[in-house]
Amino acid sequence: MDTTLIRGDVNELQCILDFQKRGYYCSIPFSGSCRYDVVVDINNYLYRIQCKSCVYKEEAGVLLMNTTHQTTNTTRTIRYMYTVDEIDYFYTNWNNYSFLIPVNEASTSKTLRVKEPQQGIQETMSLAHDYLIDNVLESILNKTPIKKYKDNRIISIQNGIEKLWTTEELNNHYNERQIRYIKECITKDGMAYQIRWKYKEFPVL
Repeated sequence: MDTTLIRGDVNELQCILDFQKRGYYCSIPFSGSCRYDVVVDINNYLYRIQCKSCVYKEEAGVLLMNTTHQTTNTTRTIRYMYTVDEIDYFYTNWNNYSFLIPVNEASTSKTLRVKEPQQGIQETMSLAHDYLIDNVLESILNKTPIKKYKDNRIISIQNGIEKLWTTEELNNHYNERQIRYIKECITKDGMAYQIRWKYKEFPVL
C-alpha cells in the first residue's frame, strides 16, 4: 500500500469537498501530467489548484509544505518550482483547517506559522490564519489583497473605546517615525500621543 499516494488522494478529495460545500463547482483534469490537481469555478472564473500535503513542526509551531514538482530520468531527479503560468493556488489541509496559498507567495517550500513566535512577528512571516480558505476566498471574490494579521493588528484605546487600525489608516494619520514610536510603546506597555496602544491577539489555530 502506497500511503503517500493515498494521503495525496485524500488531500485532493478534501480540497474538492471544501469548495463544493461552499457552492463552487470543481473539475479534475483528464491528464495526470497537468501541473494542477483541481480546477475551481468561482463566479465564472477558473482557478487552477495544486494540492500539497503539509507537516506540523510542533517545536517550531509551524506547518511546512513542499511546493515543488520533480522529474526523474536515468541519472538524476530534478526539482522544479511551480509558476503562475501553471497554477494559481496551492491547497493544503491540517487539523481540519484548510488553506489556500497564492503560487507567487511560495518558492520551493512554504512555512505557515500556527503559534506566536517568542521573538515577535516579523514582516517576512506567513501566518497560517491569513491563508485560511475563507479569508483567501474573500480576497478572490472582492478582488482585493489577502487580509493579513500584520496589516490589521494595532489597536488604540482612548476613553475606553478600542479602534483597530489598518496599515493604510496608520500611514494616513502618522508618519513612519511616529508609527515606529507607537510600536515601541506597545512593547513597553506605554502610551504614545496620549493614547494607549496594543496588538490584537495573535490568531492561534
